[in-house]
Amino acid sequence: MKCRYAFGVKGALRLKEACPLVVGDVTFQFLFREPDVVAAIEAELSVPNADHWPHGTTNPRPGVAADFNFGSAGLERIVGYLRIAEGLLSLYGVESIDTESFEQKWIPETDDERAQLDLFGFRRTIQRTRPDEMPYVPFELVARSIVGIPQAHDVGVEMSFYRKGRIDFIERRYIEAIYDCFFMFETLFANGKSRSDAVKAEFKKANRLREAIERVIADAAEWKSVEADGRSMAGCASRYRGKTVDQIIDEIVDVRGFLHHHSRKRRDAWHPDDHRRFECEALLLMRIAQDVAFEIAKGPAFSPITTAAVKQQFDMELRRRNEMQD
Repeated sequence: MKCRYAFGVKGALRLKEACPLVVGDVTFQFLFREPDVVAAIEAELSVPNADHWPHGTTNPRPGVAADFNFGSAGLERIVGYLRIAEGLLSLYGVESIDTESFEQKWIPETDDERAQLDLFGFRRTIQRTRPDEMPYVPFELVARSIVGIPQAHDVGVEMSFYRKGRIDFIERRYIEAIYDCFFMFETLFANGKSRSDAVKAEFKKANRLREAIERVIADAAEWKSVEADGRSMAGCASRYRGKTVDQIIDEIVDVRGFLHHHSRKRRDAWHPDDHRRFECEALLLMRIAQDVAFEIAKGPAFSPITTAAVKQQFDMELRRRNEMQD
């Protein structure tokens, strides 16, 4: 039995010719879009052990017909190879190799293997919430965000860090999301301090940050508001449940410190593309940042000046519509 993966390639790697390339027991091959631009890289390997093939089992739970084990033979090792290749090929135009979304095919080599297969292939993709599945936002809130622009200059940078963090989190760039959120907290609460002990002390004195952490830990159901995967959300929420605010603050600053440095001498050194390793930390920081963002946005959006201006403009629009009807 052979297993073949296909990973999309972003960038402009142009080749006039190509042939299969072998690394250990993995054969790599290039797929093209247009005539000469690499669109994907295939990785194929033999999987002789039937225990690693995909198989389904009847599920006794009501409404669930079967559980499927899709099989992931060699996937972790292949992803490790591609992370190295991604860096090397960046010299020639590759921007990224998508190891989060991929196509997997099982290729039987005998009739007996074909008979044993319950699944011949599938595609794994990252699904974002569709716009038509999102709740409607009251227009008054949008109006306050626009009309309140003159009152919001003091929070523009902090809200930009939050916006970037949200984008990075949705795109599964968890390491970057952690940095974005931390910069937001540092700008708001660190009072110019940068050493870890000093930052921890400043964060622990910040009531707005402490209150946000308390709300986030107390209501794990709201973690879904940052578009986290349900299974990840439950696991990450349980990881932090029961911890004190001071413990959470220590962890936030410690993970920043860990990601701020790198050394080959550390056995637990992080890889810049191993975002999954930091999913829980990113989810925690993202939820806290979201809570803080709502709090700091309330000031300019609901200030007396903004409220009066919004009311004035809404009244003018209402009169205009009434005059059109007359």
